[in-house]
Amino acid sequence: MYYNKHYFNLFIFCFMAGWLFSCEDTLETWQETKHIISPPSEKTIAFLSYNHTLCISNNKRTKYFHLTFYPATEHDWSPDKHWLCFVKDFQIWKIKYNGRENRRLTPLQMTCEMPRFSPDGRKIIFLANRDSPTEFIADIYIINSDGSNLKKITSSSMISDGYEYNFGWPDWLKKGRDIIFCYGKVRIDPLQFKSHVAILNLETNKLRVISSIDEFLPFFPRPSPTRDEFLFVREISRQYGGTDIYRSNLDGTEVIKLTDNGHSWFPDWFYNGEKFIYNYTDENRNATMRVMNRNGTGDQQLKIDHNIFGRSPNW
Repeated sequence: MYYNKHYFNLFIFCFMAGWLFSCEDTLETWQETKHIISPPSEKTIAFLSYNHTLCISNNKRTKYFHLTFYPATEHDWSPDKHWLCFVKDFQIWKIKYNGRENRRLTPLQMTCEMPRFSPDGRKIIFLANRDSPTEFIADIYIINSDGSNLKKITSSSMISDGYEYNFGWPDWLKKGRDIIFCYGKVRIDPLQFKSHVAILNLETNKLRVISSIDEFLPFFPRPSPTRDEFLFVREISRQYGGTDIYRSNLDGTEVIKLTDNGHSWFPDWFYNGEKFIYNYTDENRNATMRVMNRNGTGDQQLKIDHNIFGRSPNW
């Protein structure tokens, strides 16, 4: 009996040790012993592999490297492309382009998604779950890129109509003083759900809703790094699905449809704002990467080391 209890205690100790290891502030990363990873250029792309490991291309896009051997989700380059922020197990992490340095930035009690570096690289904006044990109801938070000074910047009360709202897909405008994001009412029939795009000035807390594009059921806004315009994804049908990519001015004027296949999503701008990369889901439900000029011309499939598949491409 003593030995059975002893082995049981040993099992519990090993289990807890493994759990504690998973809660540490650093992670074991994929070690590329055959290649020296050069500092990224403006052409280097980060993306998720078919099994959701975080990868980057080399500067000529003739090879790609796994930075992680564990699943990751949303990710974003720092402005100098020396760091990536990403989500693992609903925590925000930061990793260097060569995989040699990494650290967790957010507290373990938070459930986090969708991080984006500020234009100066000093802050990261992201979503985190409001205090709800049964559903994901998110607000937008800001944290310094070293993990300090965590601050919540949205709440349902800022909409001022008495409803509770979910916030999503935050990003920074080019000067770093404003953010753009989506919001929508919670606990309503999914077929009746409507998303809205708004811009919040972080210095004045002034909110501006871009209501003229509400008819497109917009989400995933991505502001241009050089112009007063943004890309967004339109949900074609709440009931039957389908998505295409559009471009609009920040005031909601001059809305232009850029894709017309019903399977385009996850757009991200090139550094000069002249083109963007996006995901296209083919007939076999594979996520391929494509590149298009900002005016909708020059659409072409992107290959990295003869591989056309990759999710959530980030330039």
